[in-house]
Amino acid sequence: MKQISRSKKSFLWQAVLASTFFSGFPIAAQAVLTAINADTTTAATPDTGGGAGGLGGYDIIAANKTLSVTNGYIIGRTPDAAGGTSVDNNSTGAAFAGTVLEFLGSSIVQGEIGSTNSLNIIKLNGAGIVQFNGNVTAATTNIANNGTATYSDNVIVTGDIDNTSGVVNQGTVNFLGSGQVTGNIGNTNSLLLLNLNTALGANETIELNGAVVNAATINVNDDGATPTTLTLNNAAMVLTSNITTTANDLTVLNVLNASLITGQIGAAGNEFDLMQVGQNNDLTVDGDIFANNVQFQGNNSLILLDGSDVTDIIDSTAANQGILELQGSHTITGDIGAVNSLNTINVTGAGGIINLQGTTINSSSINYDGLANSATTINLADGVAVTGNITNTTGTANVGTLNFVGTGTVNGTIGQANPVNSLYQINLQGAAGKIVTFQDDVQVGTGNINFLQDSQLNIADNADVTGNIDTDAANQGTVNYLGNSIVNGTLGVSNDLKLVQLSGALSNVNFNQNVNTNELRFANNNTASIASGVSISGPITTTMNDQGTLNLLGNFTIDQPIGQPGFALNSVIASGPAGATVTLVEDIFATNTLVNGGGTLFALEPHTINGNLSLSLNSTLSVASAGAPLTVTGDLTINPGSTLQIDLNKFDIPTYIQVNDQAFIDANTTLVLTNTPQAFVAGVSDIKLVDATNLGNIQVPQNVVGDSLLLQFEVEAQNAPNNDLLLHIEALPVSLFADRPNTIPIAGALDAMAGQDFLGSLQNLLDQLPYFTTKEQLNDALAALAPIVDGSYTQEVFAAQLLGYGAVSDRIRYLRQRKNVPVVGKGFESGLSSGDDWDDNGHGRWFKLYGQYSDQGTRDSVAGYNSETWGVAIGSDVSLNDLNLIGVSANLSHTYVGHDVSNSKSSIYSLQAAIYGEQDFCDWWYFNWVTSVAYNKYTTERNFVFGLLPLSPQADFVGWQFGTKGELGYEYLYRNWHIIPNTSLYFSHLALNGYNESGAGTASQNVDSHSYNMLKAGAGVRAAYRCPMEMPYRIRPIIFQPEVRMNAFYDFINDNMETTSNFTGGGPSFTTLGAVPAASSFNLGASLSVFSDYNDYIVTISYDYETKRDYNANAGFVRLRYEW
Repeated sequence: MKQISRSKKSFLWQAVLASTFFSGFPIAAQAVLTAINADTTTAATPDTGGGAGGLGGYDIIAANKTLSVTNGYIIGRTPDAAGGTSVDNNSTGAAFAGTVLEFLGSSIVQGEIGSTNSLNIIKLNGAGIVQFNGNVTAATTNIANNGTATYSDNVIVTGDIDNTSGVVNQGTVNFLGSGQVTGNIGNTNSLLLLNLNTALGANETIELNGAVVNAATINVNDDGATPTTLTLNNAAMVLTSNITTTANDLTVLNVLNASLITGQIGAAGNEFDLMQVGQNNDLTVDGDIFANNVQFQGNNSLILLDGSDVTDIIDSTAANQGILELQGSHTITGDIGAVNSLNTINVTGAGGIINLQGTTINSSSINYDGLANSATTINLADGVAVTGNITNTTGTANVGTLNFVGTGTVNGTIGQANPVNSLYQINLQGAAGKIVTFQDDVQVGTGNINFLQDSQLNIADNADVTGNIDTDAANQGTVNYLGNSIVNGTLGVSNDLKLVQLSGALSNVNFNQNVNTNELRFANNNTASIASGVSISGPITTTMNDQGTLNLLGNFTIDQPIGQPGFALNSVIASGPAGATVTLVEDIFATNTLVNGGGTLFALEPHTINGNLSLSLNSTLSVASAGAPLTVTGDLTINPGSTLQIDLNKFDIPTYIQVNDQAFIDANTTLVLTNTPQAFVAGVSDIKLVDATNLGNIQVPQNVVGDSLLLQFEVEAQNAPNNDLLLHIEALPVSLFADRPNTIPIAGALDAMAGQDFLGSLQNLLDQLPYFTTKEQLNDALAALAPIVDGSYTQEVFAAQLLGYGAVSDRIRYLRQRKNVPVVGKGFESGLSSGDDWDDNGHGRWFKLYGQYSDQGTRDSVAGYNSETWGVAIGSDVSLNDLNLIGVSANLSHTYVGHDVSNSKSSIYSLQAAIYGEQDFCDWWYFNWVTSVAYNKYTTERNFVFGLLPLSPQADFVGWQFGTKGELGYEYLYRNWHIIPNTSLYFSHLALNGYNESGAGTASQNVDSHSYNMLKAGAGVRAAYRCPMEMPYRIRPIIFQPEVRMNAFYDFINDNMETTSNFTGGGPSFTTLGAVPAASSFNLGASLSVFSDYNDYIVTISYDYETKRDYNANAGFVRLRYEW
């Protein structure tokens, strides 16, 4: 009935319109067309002309002609009458340009316009209504004065409709029913209204084909029962208009082709029933959309500009079809993809906020893309179910925030696997009772997954989470794992979570980072695997006794209770590899505690393992109880290949491991004992390692490893009735391991002192002996404890004395050469070279600066030293005759010694006085001699650590030294060459006084006096070349004399250093022996002297290298000699 009444209303509306505006108006044409060849105004009824039925209309047959229709005229016949044309452009077939049809007011055009050829312009110059009852073909229809163009049902307007009034929002276009406009609308200025289906016809369709549609409002009317459809069909169309409907949930907007719609579509309470998009191209909308269903017809894009909202649902005619792009902030009130999923939802606006208020979001993917950043947010409604992946495709990590207002489910990945696809943040805003479920993998960046209230997050089976899960308040938020999962993030970053729960049966959850929660709960018989280094801040509980497995994959500290009475876990497994340690500082309630995989369970404090404890191959139980034993309420099983390690630091407890049931210790195990010296020094030599209540099978471990070289361990297994594993400790002699000349004697002295009590540091020293773990470590410490016997106190003072002798020998050698080189000295100008006798005595004073660096390596297992010596020598001599010379000299030297045996050092000052002489005979033979006495002052500081005891004994003492040396040689001269073969013999006696050390308490030593001798013979050759150089303005030349030399030496006495000493705190004396030095040595040297008869000075620089086995020295000097 409603449809019939609305149809009648449509015809009644047309009748009223005609009678109201045109009753009594003259009929302009009723039969054949009247030719127009000049501008004409239809001021009166035109001539009737010939033809049946009278005049039919007008045919403009000349170019640029205008037909003006006076207000109130009706032109032509109805379109279904003969000819059907009211106004044409040259019906003979030739079109004329510039044809204009002008309406000066209200009119009716009964037939078609431009049937044969298109008119140029139709002008509506009046403010009235012009009704077109037939198709209109004109390049443009211009509304110039806010008039109205009304098109009857099914009229097709071929051409543009424009507003040429010069004012925007002028002119109205009415379509009484269906219709079509092929051109632009509002090309120059926007129309006021495009009013569609104003006659309220049923199932009407209006199609717009122009590239521009510009009107303040497009209003779509309907009959209240059937839909009216507005079809947009131009791929380049830009529609600038609000599109409204007078009815709610009935009209259709079909966007077959369009580029941009700027304006609101529909309105609250007047929504379109359907908006069809995406069939042929992408559409951009800059305005809100009110439609029951925005439906994708094809896989193209609907792009919503910032601020554009959609009221109600968005769907598609086929699955995985349609791309929704949201470029800013938007609200979509309905479901998305409820019937068929969309292909993609792209969120591209920087900082945009997307409110998705529907409970179904179904799209293959939701992408944060384009300019999206960390502040770009999607808010999901309470109860939402998202089907599809949510990811970040910007190419930059940490983009996109996802907010769950309440309960929600995501049936797809979030963030994908690649870190560059990670979202920035996920916020769970729901209150207690709200549950968000992730059905697949999740990857979130630095913004974390955050509990903003006390809601619950369910992680589905096989869903992995990469990123932290946090809460903004303590004791808030539950994470519930429904099955297998890998957790690659910290739980509870800034505050502890309320609960982390494992609910999936027979599942495994791997925690790879810290778990900060008030409780980790097993709600089913499943496994929590904890990566190495991860910590759990809260207690670990179970909802049922003998349920749940805690698998510790590496290093872990059990500092929270595990299980509780009546609610024990099924298993606690320390399964880390070799080197991994699980440290126990809290009690364990578990049916079985297992140590396997090669790791260690370390019981740091006296705690209880409630249940059985078992070790498998290559695994270790380490116990270091403090004041009370480790208690195992069930069985203790130490299987073959495993290790029991006991730290004996706490030696005052009755037992180390108390087993309330049976103990099973296999013989093929290892017992490792640490900190045994503490126990032994404290006088504890019998220790109970394991005490079991019930009979099991305790066997003695075949491999017992202690941490002391000087302690011997005996292990005893006692079964019924005691069921114990016992340890007995005994001390071994130090001399059993001493193997060096300087360690064997002191080791014997320490053995002689064993079992006795001494005072102060000496007793502390004896208590350090059990702390040595290796033979080398012990011998190094004994060598440092013994007096220094590395040879530096003897060999370096012998070397210092020889450096002084070398200064004298150098003086004599060059004095002798002066005799043989007449140009050198004024007093000998008539010497041997001229054949005259000596007639004057030569006098000279000289001094010499010298230095030496030496390095003694380890010899006969005795560590060596390095030393630096610096000294100065002065002397004066006189020639008694041509064959004899005598003189005196003095030298002062300082030697710094760094000892390799420890961080010890010594300083030696030597002051020496000598007389020397020369005897020449048999022409070129000579004999030089020197004898001296020296006073040596020693200061020594020994710094070393014996075991754990630092010691720094010091001492000052002196030594007297007496020596003499002779050299016999022959000097052969050939031209400017001096070749001198020579032999020498050196003897020295060194007497060291005894001394008492201080600074080490009763561990200081008293060292007896001792003397040492050296008798060293040598043979070698020198070769010098005299090279005069003439100088300008000088009568006599300057002489440059280079020299090279080499010698071999042998020490016939070759004393090694030794001392006899004893500790000031008591004990026997002992003699410490040093290594025997190498007897043979070799010297290579070179020097350069510069002198002249022009003055009385000679300058010499010299270098010598001396070597022997395990020893080398580098010496040099600068000498200045003065003659008078």
